[in-house]
Amino acid sequence: MSLGSTAYQLLQSKAWLASTPTLTFKNIPSYKYLLLEFYGFPSKNTQYFLRFNNDSGANYSDRQSVNGAVDTTTISAAQINFSILSTTPQFIKVYIVNIPDQEKLVIAHSGGQNARGSATAPARQESVGKWANTTVLINEIDITMSTGGLGIATLWGSN
Repeated sequence: MSLGSTAYQLLQSKAWLASTPTLTFKNIPSYKYLLLEFYGFPSKNTQYFLRFNNDSGANYSDRQSVNGAVDTTTISAAQINFSILSTTPQFIKVYIVNIPDQEKLVIAHSGGQNARGSATAPARQESVGKWANTTVLINEIDITMSTGGLGIATLWGSN
């Protein structure tokens, strides 16, 4: 896969089972850019969140806009929100800049089914976030969900 002139290398692909609350990518090699593609099938009204290197401290902040509405922000949080609160399937692309002496910046684009049929437009969410750690590279990514469901995720890396 390439994004512009930058080639991405496939790092890992995972499937998510309803009984597992967290999908984890471990032993991520050192790459400056990470790209996470995720397709979720929630069983209830669900949101998806990101954590890095098993850090559950108040080291994250994010900003979201759902369907073009006014931004909402979260600061000093334990994770980054990167999805629409929804009961329908979502496709999410997450771009991560992974420089060791910089805060890890995240941009996520989420599209959701919203409702079946052509009479309803899909839902969308734009999110940006950061992990305030400036001492290490990301070597683990955890995706958690607020309730049950299934999912498929692929992680890519590039320098």
